[in-house]
Amino acid sequence: MDIIDLINKHGLTPDAVGTGMIKLRFDIAPTNGDLPLGIEVFLSDVSQFRSEHVQQKHTIELMIDDSQTVEHQVRIVMWGKTQQHTKINEQGIITQDAMLIVNNVILDDMDITELFYEQGIYYHNFNGNALLEYQVPFHGNLGCNGTVLFTFHTPYYPWLLEHM
Repeated sequence: MDIIDLINKHGLTPDAVGTGMIKLRFDIAPTNGDLPLGIEVFLSDVSQFRSEHVQQKHTIELMIDDSQTVEHQVRIVMWGKTQQHTKINEQGIITQDAMLIVNNVILDDMDITELFYEQGIYYHNFNGNALLEYQVPFHGNLGCNGTVLFTFHTPYYPWLLEHM
């Protein structure tokens, strides 16, 4: 099925596709704001937000030109996690941890949180404790120093229809 078929199938008019600027918005919040974790958010390799110590929830808003046929990549990079951020009891159970939560992902007034989690890829190496870098599905939590990548295309309606 090509893009025109998808547009027609879902009742979109041609002027609803690729008409201008759209907003991608999401929240990033710490589980423990007292423990320093750094974050930087990029849109297509351009830094949009940076914090050396995320102490509270931040709402990130990215403006994206929907009139161009382009692949976009949102990259969220977390750093600063150390062994001191995680407390483990005698039985080996984590009793306290610090991580960053990404949620409430909204693209042009549509909640795409689950799609963001399904399509997002999380790269990390267990804060330097693993020899290899792992590539795992993203579930909304950045618990290790690493990078989350989310790739999508504009105009976004056809991309969204293909991935729903």
